[in-house]
Amino acid sequence: PAQPALDGTQSTSYLREMSELVYFDVDGRALEIRLALHIGKIKFTDTRLTFPEFKSLKPSLPYQQVPIYNTGGKTYAQSAAIFRFAAKRAGLYPKDEVKALLVDSICDAVEEISQPLAMTMFPTNFGLKEWGSDKKEMLETRKRLSEEVYPRVLGCIENVIKERKGNFCVGNNLTMADIKIYCMVKKLKSGYFDGINP
Repeated sequence: PAQPALDGTQSTSYLREMSELVYFDVDGRALEIRLALHIGKIKFTDTRLTFPEFKSLKPSLPYQQVPIYNTGGKTYAQSAAIFRFAAKRAGLYPKDEVKALLVDSICDAVEEISQPLAMTMFPTNFGLKEWGSDKKEMLETRKRLSEEVYPRVLGCIENVIKERKGNFCVGNNLTMADIKIYCMVKKLKSGYFDGINP
């Protein structure tokens, strides 16, 4: 049978019944997606890979990385895209274009400060050399992020939110922007990253 389209031209019930999120058994890039799916009561299989399983699966992945989202018989990649897709399905993305613009701007601001931390974890993925055995340069980089970059950018995000009246980032309804901020702050306060002051 023909697979349902993702443009809404066919029933979305198939998407809700037959979806799978694939990632590791950690929060990482999948937490925001998992939260959106759970909040939206969207049925999905939460597949959590071991690192040997990922190594075996990696060559077949669209971008050779996870998370991936399997739905409608096809595989989709890139965490930001999957998160937005899940948020739309869950009613966590505004239909109003201006509110959607604000949600996107907040999410993008958070994403911008997520990337430097990822670079300290996997430098070779970004064309950088491995850190020295003492990790001194990595720790110095994270210290600057923690003391200079994160307070400045998070302060800007806070100011943007304060300009809007409401209980959430954008008005009185929970959106993916609230989830994005929650996940980033949880990550920074986790104590998992050496050099990041929680």
